[in-house]
Amino acid sequence: MRKLILPLFLLSSAGVFAQPTITQGQFLLTIGDVITSYPETYSVPSTGASQTWDYTAFTTTSPGNSTIINSSSSTVTGLPASPLCYQVSTAEDCYLIDAAGMHRTGGTDGSTDLPYNVNIETMLNFPITYGSTTVDAFRGTYITGGNPAIRSGIDSISVVGYGTLNLPASVTINNVLLVKTKEIFKDSIDFGFWIVADDTITTYNFYAAGYHGSIVTMTKIRGFLGPTQSGSYHIANLTGIETFDMSGNLDIYPNPAEDQFTLMNTGNIDISGFKYSIVNMQGQIMRTGIINGDNLNFDVSTMTTGLYILNINGEHFN
Repeated sequence: MRKLILPLFLLSSAGVFAQPTITQGQFLLTIGDVITSYPETYSVPSTGASQTWDYTAFTTTSPGNSTIINSSSSTVTGLPASPLCYQVSTAEDCYLIDAAGMHRTGGTDGSTDLPYNVNIETMLNFPITYGSTTVDAFRGTYITGGNPAIRSGIDSISVVGYGTLNLPASVTINNVLLVKTKEIFKDSIDFGFWIVADDTITTYNFYAAGYHGSIVTMTKIRGFLGPTQSGSYHIANLTGIETFDMSGNLDIYPNPAEDQFTLMNTGNIDISGFKYSIVNMQGQIMRTGIINGDNLNFDVSTMTTGLYILNINGEHFN
Protein backbone atom coordinates (compact mmCIF):
# COMPACT_ATOMS: atom_id res chain seq x y z
CA MET A 1 0.00 0.00 0.00
CA ARG A 2 1.22 3.47 -0.77
CA LYS A 3 0.25 6.54 1.11
CA LEU A 4 -0.18 10.11 -0.14
CA ILE A 5 0.08 12.81 2.44
CA LEU A 6 -1.35 16.14 1.38
CA PRO A 7 -0.52 19.52 2.89
CA LEU A 8 -2.43 20.99 5.77
CA PHE A 9 -5.68 22.75 5.08
CA LEU A 10 -7.28 25.38 7.25
CA LEU A 11 -10.97 25.39 8.15
CA SER A 12 -11.70 28.93 9.21
CA SER A 13 -13.55 32.09 8.32
CA ALA A 14 -10.21 33.91 8.43
CA GLY A 15 -8.04 34.13 5.32
CA VAL A 16 -4.68 33.34 6.94
CA PHE A 17 -2.81 30.03 6.59
CA ALA A 18 -0.82 29.08 9.69
CA GLN A 19 2.68 27.64 9.80
CA PRO A 20 2.92 23.80 9.93
CA THR A 21 2.54 21.72 13.08
CA ILE A 22 3.52 18.07 13.65
CA THR A 23 1.73 15.92 16.21
CA GLN A 24 2.60 12.49 17.54
CA GLY A 25 0.18 10.84 15.10
CA GLN A 26 1.96 12.47 12.14
CA PHE A 27 5.45 11.52 13.33
CA LEU A 28 5.86 8.12 11.70
CA LEU A 29 8.62 5.96 13.08
CA THR A 30 7.90 2.24 13.00
CA ILE A 31 9.54 -1.03 14.01
CA GLY A 32 11.04 -2.56 10.87
CA ASP A 33 11.81 0.73 9.11
CA VAL A 34 15.14 0.73 7.29
CA ILE A 35 16.61 4.23 7.17
CA THR A 36 19.10 4.83 4.36
CA SER A 37 21.47 7.70 5.19
CA TYR A 38 23.72 9.57 2.78
CA PRO A 39 26.75 11.37 4.28
CA GLU A 40 27.08 15.09 3.73
CA THR A 41 29.08 18.13 4.80
CA TYR A 42 27.88 20.00 7.88
CA SER A 43 26.42 23.46 7.37
CA VAL A 44 24.27 25.75 9.47
CA PRO A 45 20.86 26.08 7.79
CA SER A 46 19.03 29.37 7.47
CA THR A 47 16.36 29.97 10.11
CA GLY A 48 13.04 31.81 10.25
CA ALA A 49 9.65 31.65 8.56
CA SER A 50 9.01 30.57 4.94
CA GLN A 51 12.53 29.33 4.20
CA THR A 52 13.66 27.37 1.12
CA TRP A 53 16.50 24.98 1.92
CA ASP A 54 18.27 23.92 -1.27
CA TYR A 55 20.14 20.64 -0.79
CA THR A 56 19.81 19.43 -4.38
CA ALA A 57 23.62 19.14 -4.61
CA PHE A 58 23.75 16.57 -1.79
CA THR A 59 25.60 13.33 -2.54
CA THR A 60 23.77 10.23 -3.73
CA THR A 61 26.69 7.87 -3.02
CA SER A 62 28.07 5.89 -0.04
CA PRO A 63 24.72 5.14 1.62
CA GLY A 64 24.51 3.46 5.02
CA ASN A 65 21.52 1.77 6.64
CA SER A 66 20.07 1.75 10.12
CA THR A 67 17.17 -0.44 11.19
CA ILE A 68 14.43 0.40 13.69
CA ILE A 69 14.18 -2.54 16.08
CA ASN A 70 12.00 -3.35 19.07
CA SER A 71 13.74 -2.68 22.37
CA SER A 72 13.12 -6.32 23.34
CA SER A 73 15.75 -7.14 20.70
CA SER A 74 18.16 -4.52 22.02
CA THR A 75 21.48 -5.50 23.58
CA VAL A 76 21.53 -2.46 25.89
CA THR A 77 21.10 -3.36 29.56
CA GLY A 78 19.26 -1.23 32.10
CA LEU A 79 17.15 0.75 29.61
CA PRO A 80 14.01 2.52 30.80
CA ALA A 81 10.86 1.73 28.78
CA SER A 82 11.94 2.08 25.13
CA PRO A 83 9.66 0.89 22.32
CA LEU A 84 12.29 1.29 19.59
CA CYS A 85 16.00 1.60 18.88
CA TYR A 86 18.05 2.66 15.85
CA GLN A 87 20.55 -0.14 15.18
CA VAL A 88 23.70 0.27 13.08
CA SER A 89 25.92 -2.83 13.31
CA THR A 90 26.54 -3.23 17.08
CA ALA A 91 25.63 0.38 17.95
CA GLU A 92 22.13 1.31 19.13
CA ASP A 93 20.28 4.51 20.00
CA CYS A 94 16.98 3.94 21.86
CA TYR A 95 13.86 6.09 22.22
CA LEU A 96 10.45 6.37 23.80
CA ILE A 97 7.83 8.22 21.72
CA ASP A 98 4.67 9.29 23.52
CA ALA A 99 2.10 12.10 23.38
CA ALA A 100 4.57 14.46 25.07
CA GLY A 101 7.47 13.95 22.66
CA MET A 102 10.43 11.85 21.58
CA HIS A 103 12.79 10.89 24.42
CA ARG A 104 16.21 9.21 24.26
CA THR A 105 16.42 6.43 26.84
CA GLY A 106 19.99 5.32 26.20
CA GLY A 107 22.18 3.38 23.82
CA THR A 108 25.45 1.60 23.18
CA ASP A 109 28.51 2.05 20.98
CA GLY A 110 28.89 -1.73 20.86
CA SER A 111 31.14 -1.98 23.91
CA THR A 112 29.70 0.39 26.54
CA ASP A 113 25.98 0.54 27.46
CA LEU A 114 24.68 3.92 28.61
CA PRO A 115 21.07 3.90 29.86
CA TYR A 116 19.49 7.19 30.95
CA ASN A 117 18.19 5.44 34.02
CA VAL A 118 17.86 8.55 36.23
CA ASN A 119 16.33 11.08 33.80
CA ILE A 120 15.57 10.27 30.16
CA GLU A 121 16.57 12.86 27.56
CA THR A 122 13.80 14.76 25.74
CA MET A 123 14.72 15.35 22.07
CA LEU A 124 11.36 16.63 20.74
CA ASN A 125 8.12 17.94 22.18
CA PHE A 126 4.70 17.42 20.55
CA PRO A 127 3.18 19.25 18.89
CA ILE A 128 6.24 20.54 17.02
CA THR A 129 5.47 24.20 16.27
CA TYR A 130 7.58 27.08 15.02
CA GLY A 131 8.94 29.24 17.83
CA SER A 132 8.52 26.69 20.62
CA THR A 133 11.43 26.14 23.05
CA THR A 134 12.15 23.58 25.79
CA VAL A 135 14.95 22.98 28.29
CA ASP A 136 15.35 19.47 29.74
CA ALA A 137 17.82 17.74 32.07
CA PHE A 138 19.01 14.14 31.59
CA ARG A 139 21.19 11.77 33.58
CA GLY A 140 22.38 8.15 33.47
CA THR A 141 24.81 5.86 35.27
CA TYR A 142 26.97 3.28 33.50
CA ILE A 143 30.19 1.25 33.58
CA THR A 144 33.08 1.95 31.21
CA GLY A 145 36.30 -0.07 31.28
CA GLY A 146 35.15 -1.55 34.58
CA ASN A 147 34.85 1.90 36.16
CA PRO A 148 31.61 3.55 37.41
CA ALA A 149 30.58 6.60 35.40
CA ILE A 150 27.84 9.22 35.25
CA ARG A 151 26.55 11.22 32.29
CA SER A 152 24.53 14.34 33.09
CA GLY A 153 23.46 17.22 30.92
CA ILE A 154 20.97 19.78 29.66
CA ASP A 155 19.10 19.88 26.35
CA SER A 156 17.90 23.13 24.78
CA ILE A 157 15.36 22.44 22.03
CA SER A 158 14.09 25.20 19.70
CA VAL A 159 11.94 25.05 16.55
CA VAL A 160 13.80 27.71 14.58
CA GLY A 161 12.33 27.62 11.07
CA TYR A 162 9.80 26.26 8.60
CA GLY A 163 9.56 26.12 4.84
CA THR A 164 10.41 23.96 1.81
CA LEU A 165 13.17 21.38 1.57
CA ASN A 166 14.69 20.56 -1.85
CA LEU A 167 16.69 17.32 -2.15
CA PRO A 168 18.40 15.39 -4.99
CA ALA A 169 16.32 13.63 -7.68
CA SER A 170 13.91 16.61 -7.80
CA VAL A 171 12.44 15.75 -4.39
CA THR A 172 10.59 18.69 -2.84
CA ILE A 173 9.05 18.48 0.63
CA ASN A 174 6.74 21.23 1.82
CA ASN A 175 5.67 22.20 5.34
CA VAL A 176 9.03 21.25 6.86
CA LEU A 177 9.98 22.29 10.40
CA LEU A 178 13.60 22.89 11.46
CA VAL A 179 14.52 21.90 15.04
CA LYS A 180 17.78 22.95 16.71
CA THR A 181 18.93 20.87 19.68
CA LYS A 182 21.94 21.82 21.81
CA GLU A 183 23.15 19.15 24.25
CA ILE A 184 25.66 20.22 26.90
CA PHE A 185 26.77 17.30 29.04
CA LYS A 186 29.66 15.82 30.99
CA ASP A 187 30.89 12.29 31.59
CA SER A 188 32.36 11.75 35.05
CA ILE A 189 34.43 8.54 35.43
CA ASP A 190 35.61 7.14 38.75
CA PHE A 191 39.19 5.83 38.48
CA GLY A 192 39.59 6.11 42.26
CA PHE A 193 39.67 9.79 41.41
CA TRP A 194 37.16 11.48 39.13
CA ILE A 195 37.93 12.41 35.52
CA VAL A 196 35.39 14.73 33.89
CA ALA A 197 35.00 15.22 30.10
CA ASP A 198 32.74 17.98 28.77
CA ASP A 199 30.91 17.78 25.43
CA THR A 200 28.58 20.01 23.42
CA ILE A 201 26.53 18.62 20.51
CA THR A 202 24.56 21.00 18.29
CA THR A 203 22.11 19.29 15.92
CA TYR A 204 19.74 20.63 13.26
CA ASN A 205 16.95 18.23 12.22
CA PHE A 206 14.35 18.74 9.49
CA TYR A 207 10.93 17.15 10.11
CA ALA A 208 7.68 16.96 8.12
CA ALA A 209 4.31 15.38 8.92
CA GLY A 210 4.11 11.82 7.62
CA TYR A 211 7.86 11.28 7.24
CA HIS A 212 9.78 8.72 9.27
CA GLY A 213 11.97 10.67 11.68
CA SER A 214 14.42 13.35 10.61
CA ILE A 215 14.80 13.97 6.86
CA VAL A 216 18.08 15.92 7.07
CA THR A 217 20.46 16.02 10.06
CA MET A 218 23.37 18.40 10.64
CA THR A 219 25.56 17.69 13.68
CA LYS A 220 28.50 19.52 15.25
CA ILE A 221 30.33 18.02 18.24
CA ARG A 222 32.77 19.91 20.44
CA GLY A 223 34.25 17.46 22.91
CA PHE A 224 37.24 16.30 24.91
CA LEU A 225 39.06 15.16 21.75
CA GLY A 226 38.27 18.30 19.74
CA PRO A 227 35.52 19.38 17.31
CA THR A 228 33.89 17.17 14.68
CA GLN A 229 31.18 17.98 12.15
CA SER A 230 28.88 15.83 10.02
CA GLY A 231 25.71 15.97 7.98
CA SER A 232 23.35 13.44 6.44
CA TYR A 233 19.98 13.06 4.84
CA HIS A 234 17.73 10.08 5.27
CA ILE A 235 15.27 7.95 3.32
CA ALA A 236 12.95 5.39 4.92
CA ASN A 237 12.64 2.15 2.91
CA LEU A 238 9.35 0.88 4.28
CA THR A 239 7.80 -2.56 4.14
CA GLY A 240 4.58 -2.20 2.17
CA ILE A 241 4.13 1.56 2.65
CA GLU A 242 5.69 4.44 0.81
CA THR A 243 5.10 8.11 1.61
CA PHE A 244 4.94 10.86 -1.00
CA ASP A 245 4.36 14.61 -0.95
CA MET A 246 2.11 15.03 -4.00
CA SER A 247 1.07 18.63 -3.46
CA GLY A 248 2.11 19.43 -7.05
CA ASN A 249 -0.49 16.98 -8.43
CA LEU A 250 -3.31 17.22 -5.93
CA ASP A 251 -4.74 20.51 -4.74
CA ILE A 252 -7.29 21.72 -2.21
CA TYR A 253 -9.53 24.66 -3.10
CA PRO A 254 -10.44 26.93 -1.43
CA ASN A 255 -7.82 26.88 1.29
CA PRO A 256 -8.72 28.23 3.84
CA ALA A 257 -12.19 26.71 3.57
CA GLU A 258 -15.38 27.75 5.35
CA ASP A 259 -18.17 25.27 4.55
CA GLN A 260 -16.63 23.02 1.89
CA PHE A 261 -13.55 22.41 -0.20
CA THR A 262 -12.72 20.46 -3.37
CA LEU A 263 -9.86 18.03 -3.90
CA MET A 264 -8.63 18.60 -7.45
CA ASN A 265 -6.46 16.06 -9.27
CA THR A 266 -4.22 18.26 -11.42
CA GLY A 267 -1.74 15.49 -12.30
CA ASN A 268 -1.92 12.18 -14.14
CA ILE A 269 -2.68 10.10 -11.02
CA ASP A 270 -5.54 7.60 -10.80
CA ILE A 271 -6.89 7.94 -7.25
CA SER A 272 -10.39 6.56 -7.81
CA GLY A 273 -11.28 4.08 -5.08
CA PHE A 274 -8.57 5.32 -2.71
CA LYS A 275 -9.46 5.80 0.94
CA TYR A 276 -9.22 9.21 2.58
CA SER A 277 -9.20 10.47 6.15
CA ILE A 278 -9.28 13.94 7.70
CA VAL A 279 -7.08 14.22 10.81
CA ASN A 280 -6.93 17.08 13.31
CA MET A 281 -3.81 18.43 15.00
CA GLN A 282 -4.28 16.05 17.93
CA GLY A 283 -3.96 13.09 15.55
CA GLN A 284 -7.69 12.24 15.83
CA ILE A 285 -9.46 10.94 12.71
CA MET A 286 -12.45 13.20 12.10
CA ARG A 287 -13.81 11.70 8.88
CA THR A 288 -13.12 8.83 6.45
CA GLY A 289 -14.42 7.81 3.03
CA ILE A 290 -13.66 6.64 -0.52
CA ILE A 291 -12.61 8.85 -3.46
CA ASN A 292 -14.96 8.25 -6.40
CA GLY A 293 -13.56 10.52 -9.09
CA ASP A 294 -10.89 13.02 -10.12
CA ASN A 295 -12.53 15.81 -8.10
CA LEU A 296 -14.11 15.31 -4.71
CA ASN A 297 -16.18 17.83 -2.78
CA PHE A 298 -15.95 17.78 1.02
CA ASP A 299 -18.65 19.23 3.27
CA VAL A 300 -16.87 20.53 6.38
CA SER A 301 -19.61 22.86 7.60
CA THR A 302 -20.05 20.85 10.81
CA MET A 303 -16.34 20.78 11.69
CA THR A 304 -14.83 23.28 14.11
CA THR A 305 -12.34 25.94 13.10
CA GLY A 306 -8.76 24.65 13.03
CA LEU A 307 -5.94 23.02 11.07
CA TYR A 308 -6.44 19.58 9.50
CA ILE A 309 -4.52 17.12 7.30
CA LEU A 310 -6.12 15.19 4.45
CA ASN A 311 -4.52 11.71 4.10
CA ILE A 312 -5.09 9.55 1.00
CA ASN A 313 -4.32 5.80 1.01
CA GLY A 314 -4.39 3.50 -2.00
CA GLU A 315 -3.13 0.26 -3.51
CA HIS A 316 -1.65 1.62 -6.73
CA PHE A 317 -0.67 4.57 -8.87
CA ASN A 318 -1.05 4.64 -12.66
